[in-house]
Amino acid sequence: MNTVLVMRKDAETFRQSADWNGDLREEFNSVLADKRTRRFQKMSIGQVMAVLKYFEWMNKRFYKAYQDVYDSDEPDEQPLYKNGERILTSLMDIAKLSVFGNFDQVCKQNVHTV
Repeated sequence: MNTVLVMRKDAETFRQSADWNGDLREEFNSVLADKRTRRFQKMSIGQVMAVLKYFEWMNKRFYKAYQDVYDSDEPDEQPLYKNGERILTSLMDIAKLSVFGNFDQVCKQNVHTV
């Protein structure tokens, strides 16, 4: 599993809509998240582990690509946040600069752009 592409079900229609912004990602939707949670619960342990392994691989790849942003300059210093809050803190700081707009608008940007 070297490459996985998850695309919106309505990708072709979305590309033709006035809302098309060049980004196929879906905005977070709690109803869809609940539906997907129920589907996830029906998966075999092997399928769950494959998804988890892929997620962890992508997460490590992201932090490796941006280690200069998220790693401390001090080798013995513990990270300020161990649970992913440092990314949210970074997004909040970027939103304060208003380069991409408010916090919600910053969150909609591609992470590699921000």
